[in-house]
Amino acid sequence: MIVLDTHIWIWWVHGDERLTQAQRDAITTNETDVIGVGAISCWEIAIESTRLPGEFHRDPADQMIVATARVYGCPLVTSDDKILNYAHVRTIR
Repeated sequence: MIVLDTHIWIWWVHGDERLTQAQRDAITTNETDVIGVGAISCWEIAIESTRLPGEFHRDPADQMIVATARVYGCPLVTSDDKILNYAHVRTIR
């Protein structure tokens, strides 16, 4: 088992070139076992939800969902009009 720091977790998900060869090897070796991500890493993403650009409604769950999609740079699949109308996240209706 290994534990990933938040930025390593995000880099790994994105296949980021900043991962060192040793980091890639450790992750690859442990992919079939356990790769841990600390709850604090989820908290760090939650903190990003308080820093969303522009106007967004105050539902904390929606803020965290949007922040997660933004941190990972991926589209958010939703039918929620409030999220669909938010210009700062890519969505799939």
